[in-house]
Amino acid sequence: MSNMAKPEDLEDSALADLASEALMSALYLGLFDALAGGTVTVEDASEALGTEPARLARLLATLEAMGLVTVTDGRFGNAPLVERYLVRGGQQDFRAVLSRRLDLRLDDIATQFTPAQDA
Repeated sequence: MSNMAKPEDLEDSALADLASEALMSALYLGLFDALAGGTVTVEDASEALGTEPARLARLLATLEAMGLVTVTDGRFGNAPLVERYLVRGGQQDFRAVLSRRLDLRLDDIATQFTPAQDA
């Protein structure tokens, strides 16, 4: 017997993989560490991480929808939960728990974020 009772449950299940991919991508890139303790623009974060700005903007938008990052006046920062658990040196670093999952998905994630190319 299924635990899904309403159409929204189907959507939640369909989007769960997207949320996981976004979280693992941010960890792989070191995005939460790059945003730690302040706010940055997409362009600054992209330069610091060596990623394409358009792809990073899509990732940041997804993370914002998940409540993991905040955006104010075009500047992104970590949500308090992320600062506490997903930033190197945070109060309760939870990244090690997620590292096994990240190792399993690393090849998939790495192909999505290529270094920024000089024009």
